[in-house]
Amino acid sequence: MDSSVWQVKDRVLVFRSPWVSVIKSLVAPSDTSEIEYYSINLQRGALALVRDDAWRMLLIHRHRFVIDEVGWEIPGGIVEPGEEPIIAAAREVEEETGWRPVNLRPLCSFQPMPSRLMCQHDIFFSTEARYMSGPSTPEESCAIAWKPLDECIELVKRGQVLGSASVIAILYAALIARGDHVDD
Repeated sequence: MDSSVWQVKDRVLVFRSPWVSVIKSLVAPSDTSEIEYYSINLQRGALALVRDDAWRMLLIHRHRFVIDEVGWEIPGGIVEPGEEPIIAAAREVEEETGWRPVNLRPLCSFQPMPSRLMCQHDIFFSTEARYMSGPSTPEESCAIAWKPLDECIELVKRGQVLGSASVIAILYAALIARGDHVDD
């Protein structure tokens, strides 16, 4: 067996809800050892980094009770069964901010913590949005703001941006702004 590939000997569902499942696996990281390993599976997430011509980013200021912190995030949420991630991202932006992104396109996809968590995140990017109305889920945010890219980068440096997807999206925007062609 390739020593870099862990062989899964057994998997058992420990817990399942509509939002999360916990799996206990028996894995063999080598030819001679076996270990019990727990992982968490969450629904797929879709988020959108929306910016305007002045390079201001559409952000939400919200409280996350799980970590009991308030911070800034890009809008996003769970992809519903049968829904395309790009549609989910657009829906979530409008629900959470009242702004409808125009011409969303893929920016990146990633797994936030592949050692223990399976939760595909898809981030989309738009350079235009139309204001439709207030957010349909106002309880989700303390504030909605268009923040200049430099300020967003400072928020990341100070640990005031919550969630890996929001940090990644803002850092991608910084690369794009300096001329890297990561959005091609």
